[in-house]
Amino acid sequence: MDNCRKYETIKKPGQFYLQTWHGFALKRIERDAEAHLEPDYIRACKSDAKQCDLIISGSRFMTGLYQTSFWYDGKVLETGTPRNDVFFAPKGETREKVCRALGLDVGRRLALYAPTFRADRSTGAYCLDAERVRLACESRFGGAWTVLVRLHPNVADQSERLFAYDGVRVVDATMYPDMQELLVAAELLITDYSSSMFDYALSGRPVVRFTPDAAAYAGDRNFYFPLDRLPFPGADDNDALVQTILSLPDENRAWADFAAENGFAEDGGAARRCADLILNLIKGETI
Repeated sequence: MDNCRKYETIKKPGQFYLQTWHGFALKRIERDAEAHLEPDYIRACKSDAKQCDLIISGSRFMTGLYQTSFWYDGKVLETGTPRNDVFFAPKGETREKVCRALGLDVGRRLALYAPTFRADRSTGAYCLDAERVRLACESRFGGAWTVLVRLHPNVADQSERLFAYDGVRVVDATMYPDMQELLVAAELLITDYSSSMFDYALSGRPVVRFTPDAAAYAGDRNFYFPLDRLPFPGADDNDALVQTILSLPDENRAWADFAAENGFAEDGGAARRCADLILNLIKGETI
């Protein structure tokens, strides 16, 4: 089982390779972005696809993408995504775990800033004013808030340089080992082009897109969905971001419409379905 390409790894005789992938795609990927990918990566993708026995999907949209863009001609099952089952389970224990690990009082409310990386590894777009965001959250929702910053592993070494952390109001969560746990613990997600927005929306909590470099980023691989048609409000500078947070509605009806249109199959039972599938394979049953 894996959620990314296996590169040089070769499947042993008799092994069953289950691919879970790592997110609902916003930016174009795999064959759809072939002109922007390194030749070595493309070769690895094609080799990986030949070894893959089954891909599981969390939505009708991704099922289509696996069938047309992954150099894969096998079965795809819409079981839901095991890692997203956490959004359908009680959150209190995970929230307490995250707060303890980061040295925070469990009474503090958490906003998570989790942007993706840029192809050129530039960091200019990570210009979020965390203190203004924190104050906006307190004004809109009440309580004492902490902003967690979680940079992508490709730029993790830049975290201390880019943000002023104080251990309480703004906290570095870049090295926290489980992104899904951070998402479960947070009451607001701020991201840019990361597929984490689609995972997090399953929780019913608000997402805001902070995209000061939208035009430049689109020139890299472009998107499957125009940014202004996504079911999450966006802002291209800190002033707009603050105003967006202050005006967030209590319910995001646009997300429900988007999820229905793209056939999201997430319901909290994906891990059980995959476990049953594996057990049936062990028994010698076919898919």
